[in-house]
Amino acid sequence: MSGRTERAGASRRVRPLTRWTRRARPQLRSRSVPVCACAAIASTSTARSRCATAHGCTVARGRRCDPDRDIAQAAADFYLLEALANIRGDAVAVDLLAAHERRLAEEFATYLDMAVGGELRYAKRYLSELPEELEPFFREVSDTGRGKAWLVWTVIRRKFGLDALDLAEHAFHQRGWRENFGGYPWVLAVRALRPYLQGKRTPRLFVDQCFNLQHNTGCILNKLYNVSKLPEVLEAHGADDYPLLLAHASKEVRHRWRRQDWLRRRDYDPTWLGVQILDSYEDVA
Repeated sequence: MSGRTERAGASRRVRPLTRWTRRARPQLRSRSVPVCACAAIASTSTARSRCATAHGCTVARGRRCDPDRDIAQAAADFYLLEALANIRGDAVAVDLLAAHERRLAEEFATYLDMAVGGELRYAKRYLSELPEELEPFFREVSDTGRGKAWLVWTVIRRKFGLDALDLAEHAFHQRGWRENFGGYPWVLAVRALRPYLQGKRTPRLFVDQCFNLQHNTGCILNKLYNVSKLPEVLEAHGADDYPLLLAHASKEVRHRWRRQDWLRRRDYDPTWLGVQILDSYEDVA
């Protein structure tokens, strides 16, 4: 009897422990977390690179830049509205274009300013002489910390104003830069940015430059935005391929374009024009 009681007691002591151990290991369910465009681009990089990219997105959002902006759509809308305003004389498109280019110019100027500072951090690696005035900047940044470089450069720009851009341009002009870093492409970036900030370049011209400007390894906008579809839009614009531009455009701009097509064709015989009018007034009103 005592042996059975002892074994039963041991059994009672073990079973609760076993059940508690099983309960202490819940299955964690994976949760899908939305990521910005540039974090998606960097998803195949190292964890450290993804962390730096996420930090850069945080800094950019703090400066009112949208990493999730559809750059291909923004470019398509820009060039289609320009055609409606300048070629087809659409007064509404004139106002839409002015608002669109103003928003893009303000955001691209902020982004390009940060990107100049981000690229300048590599001067520590390649240049033998650094601008003395920017010593606080180089002391705080590293090769891997793009987001921190953007943040520190914002402080430097507030202290030195446009003089900081002059110092950056001088540094990019120096010899010693390797093929994929700094150098003359970033001199051109500074020269595109400075006149706009000085009020000597119109928002429209500046935005067009940003869409087309290239650095050592690609589009100047690719430090933050997903620009994978932008080349197709730029090629369509150069070839006056309006159907392809419309395929990338926003719903509002596509509707505006259809309305102008309808107004242009309504007084002519479709057979004479060689086209088929599919839209009614109600469709484009």
